[in-house]
Amino acid sequence: MFKKVMYKALGRNPWRESDPDDFILRLRSSVIGEGMLHSGNIYLMEKAVREMPVGGCLLEIGSYGGLSANLLTYFLQKYNRSEQLFCCDAWLYEGYHDAESGPTPWMDGRKDVLRTDFMNHIKNSFISSCRLLSAQTLPKAIHIDSDSFFESWAATNFETDVFGRQITLGGAISFAYIDGNHAYKYAKRDFENTDKYLLPGGFVLLDDSARHLSFGSVTLAIELCKHPQYELVLENPNFLFRKKPA
Repeated sequence: MFKKVMYKALGRNPWRESDPDDFILRLRSSVIGEGMLHSGNIYLMEKAVREMPVGGCLLEIGSYGGLSANLLTYFLQKYNRSEQLFCCDAWLYEGYHDAESGPTPWMDGRKDVLRTDFMNHIKNSFISSCRLLSAQTLPKAIHIDSDSFFESWAATNFETDVFGRQITLGGAISFAYIDGNHAYKYAKRDFENTDKYLLPGGFVLLDDSARHLSFGSVTLAIELCKHPQYELVLENPNFLFRKKPA
């Protein structure tokens, strides 16, 4: 608590940040999702990509407009990593007031823009931004919810990704960024499914798990601090975990 007060008085963030990087500065102002990527996550992602074990892949659950996906592929190139990035997203719209009043067909605050049209825009933005910024390391991105994704992963199914490629799912995971549905039961299920394939020494980053937030992912992160097979690497302010050696 003292450190947080001190940092606030000095006008500094109480979390660690990556060194200044021109591409990342430009990326955050160029791809949809600027307000959805915490600067502390950038530090955690870079650390995980740099230190993750060989022999697996990267997995992103929840991709939205492609901001974090393009950041992850950038780190793969920066550290000369050969791992592939897999992404899954259902690209479904969740309104601000759905829990209280139920969903409507419209985008929040507008009755002339359908939710489906808005999310098609977000998905197409993901595709176009990755084609531009990650052309050499194009992620294997599937339009699918995470439960169905893991079913296909377990069955090593062939799927057609959003770029029209036939890809094979399955195999070990070296680093997973869990940024899907933040309700507890969904976040926990995403973690449990990831854990089945995560290599010893592999990383899990839970988005929106900072203690001041009210998502179920926060409850999950606090639980994982006591998990016998995982160690907390850093709380920045979201939680990064590493799977302990077998």
